[in-house]
Amino acid sequence: LMNLQTKKPVFITLQNCVVLNTVTLDPFLHKDLEYLDLRYCPQIKNHDLHAIKTKCPKLKKLYLSGCLELTAIQEGKVFFEPLRFSNLQIL
Repeated sequence: LMNLQTKKPVFITLQNCVVLNTVTLDPFLHKDLEYLDLRYCPQIKNHDLHAIKTKCPKLKKLYLSGCLELTAIQEGKVFFEPLRFSNLQIL
């Protein structure tokens, strides 16, 4: 039998997506993801950063401009434990 598993994309852009929230974001997160652009997604919240960190260990670029519910970034808490992204090059 042929392996029917589809390879997941390593680059994902979901800009200006007003319906994107914790539940709808989850299927996009996976261990091989390297680039995630969530700019201007108003329902992305602090706890979504934890999910991204946990499920995307190879993430190198993360764009979150305009995600107004992300108070952790505004308070400068993203780079303290437990939100260290080991491979992140751009935030």
